[in-house]
Amino acid sequence: MITQGSEPRESESKGDVYKNYHDRIAETKRDVDQLVTEIQTKWPGALIFKTENPEKHKRLALWSVSDFLLITTLRDGQSILPLEFIAVKKGEKKLGHSAVIMSQYAGCCRSLTGILKINPFSLEECMRSLDTVINMKESEREQRLQISFSYIENQSTKKWAETFLRDLKR
Repeated sequence: MITQGSEPRESESKGDVYKNYHDRIAETKRDVDQLVTEIQTKWPGALIFKTENPEKHKRLALWSVSDFLLITTLRDGQSILPLEFIAVKKGEKKLGHSAVIMSQYAGCCRSLTGILKINPFSLEECMRSLDTVINMKESEREQRLQISFSYIENQSTKKWAETFLRDLKR
């Protein structure tokens, strides 16, 4: 099963880090696939697990029927997925039924202040965050996603890019 890990150790060479990183990804993928199979066998229809990026109309349909969005990316630029998810939930008036958990390494993580942020290297932190959103009061979920929606609504792509580039310089 997945071993508790953190950032690469200082004593590792860049080659070791690269090999260990890819070994961890392969091991984690096997573990996740096994866990997904177990969940889907025990609770058919309770979990939709996707690793590819479906077309926009399929994503929007998926967001419509999903309660939670968990993004564990290790690096990316501007991730549009949580923005779409939150906008769909706002349009359906389902902010109180939904929550977003996102990797601290995602490009828009700092901008969406209402989401729960996680270190994807920490399995314990991921599990605690999932437990938190499952047990969170509807009013808190709604308040959190409304905060994030306000950012989406008030920021243009140009403003976001300027903020993102300014943050990169830090």
